[in-house]
Amino acid sequence: MATPWKTKKWYTSPWNFLPEVTKNFKFPKKIKIHDVTLRDGEQQTAVVFR
Repeated sequence: MATPWKTKKWYTSPWNFLPEVTKNFKFPKKIKIHDVTLRDGEQQTAVVFR
């Protein structure tokens, strides 16, 4: 991948892919991401709608 920081779906800073940054990465096989981004004011901090 020539530009892993930029695809049709997302973009991030190319600085995140510099060898000085990535050389010590040791990620587990499985990573869980919990998105707590507020959406259009419909949710507030510590409030979860299910």
